[in-house]
Amino acid sequence: MGSGQPLIYGQDPGQSILEVEWCGLSRLVNRLSLSIVIADMVVNLAILISVTAAGSPLQILVVAGFIATLGLSIWLLISILRGTS
Repeated sequence: MGSGQPLIYGQDPGQSILEVEWCGLSRLVNRLSLSIVIADMVVNLAILISVTAAGSPLQILVVAGFIATLGLSIWLLISILRGTS
């Protein structure tokens, strides 16, 4: 144990195992919470689009919200595939 070799791949010498696991857990929680927020946005925008009248300014804002949600979804997917936080 005192050789200075890391116990876990990606662990720096002198870094505890709990710090390494906490970093991974933190990333997982961040991605999960962002996924829940994106899903909530999609559901709420779908409800709003069905309530708004055609051609109203609110409908334009809802469509802009869908586009923003699509951008967040793509960003989250790329983040997950690349393995970065």
